[in-house]
Amino acid sequence: MKRLELLDYGRLAAALGVLAYHYLFFGVSKGLVTSISPVPAEVAWAKYGFLGVQFFFLISGFVIFQSACGKSAGSFLASRAARLYPAFWVALTCTALVAWLSGHAPIAITFKQYLVNTTMFYSELGQPPVDGVYWTLSYEWHFYLLVFGALALGLEARLPLLFGLWSLFLAFTYLVGGQSLPYGDSYYAWFVAGAFFAMLLRKKAWWMVACLALTLYVCYGALFAYCDRFLLDKGVPLDKGVAGAIITCQVVFFALLMTPRAAALRLPGSRLAGGLTYPLYLVHAHIGYVVLTRIGTESNRTMALIVTSIAMLLLAAAIHYGVERRYARFWQHLFTRTFGALGDAAAGRIARLTGRIGDAGSRDGQNWMR
Repeated sequence: MKRLELLDYGRLAAALGVLAYHYLFFGVSKGLVTSISPVPAEVAWAKYGFLGVQFFFLISGFVIFQSACGKSAGSFLASRAARLYPAFWVALTCTALVAWLSGHAPIAITFKQYLVNTTMFYSELGQPPVDGVYWTLSYEWHFYLLVFGALALGLEARLPLLFGLWSLFLAFTYLVGGQSLPYGDSYYAWFVAGAFFAMLLRKKAWWMVACLALTLYVCYGALFAYCDRFLLDKGVPLDKGVAGAIITCQVVFFALLMTPRAAALRLPGSRLAGGLTYPLYLVHAHIGYVVLTRIGTESNRTMALIVTSIAMLLLAAAIHYGVERRYARFWQHLFTRTFGALGDAAAGRIARLTGRIGDAGSRDGQNWMR
């Protein structure tokens, strides 16, 4: 997939929005930061920063669909593991150490909890997350495993059809209140919408546009329903018009991203911006809360917020350069030999059990990307 440099800026903007949400609103209002108080003027805009998560999911659907094309099930699984686990293990360890050494009461972490969290499947194994932001990783992995299953069945050429059926299923679960069904949660609609943007970048088809419109209907509807609950959950109201406008900007961003001019943009520092995003998201919350509590006061709150944000960016840069990029070959080799081998073995087993049902599908749909 050709790298889209504008997308890297979008990633970093989403991460900074989430950071502002946690530092200026959520952390101080929930008592995770005890040395400073929320400022109404800051809360008025920072409370919308959570929408950066929806943008992350859009980006993930866009990128994952692109990266799944032309890959075996095992190589796809290995690439996803190599992308997520190295930075996560380091960020998880840093968060746990900071919590243990600081004795910060709202962030109590047990060693068992830490070990289970290294798998990323903490909820399935009956443990709470070490950091609340990890909840998004569960959605990411469930999405990856669904795509992996399709590749293992030999259905790469039918991925567009599968996503189309998924959009119909999401609309059904949204309308009848069946979001507790597997893969029926409206959060998955953001992944599906991102995937349809990726499809439309390759080939325009009326049914893809229709499925994208249906999926966005679920996205907007779920968002507006969440706006109604926000006052009860968080103690402040959300303006549906503002939230809807932000999501519309995200949709327009992807529409612009599909134009030749946007695809050809060369932007300074875009690789760094994209590289910082994931580790920054992982480390900024609980570590940032501890730092803010230690150094922040009502008199120096602005400087404390700036210093903490810069410190988290530097920590993210250290993880990106010192862990992800420096040992990139090692990680790729490690996960190819483990996740990749297991994924290919599972795909081979499935192919034998199903009589290679995916072969016909590949022949029938091989021209969809042309």
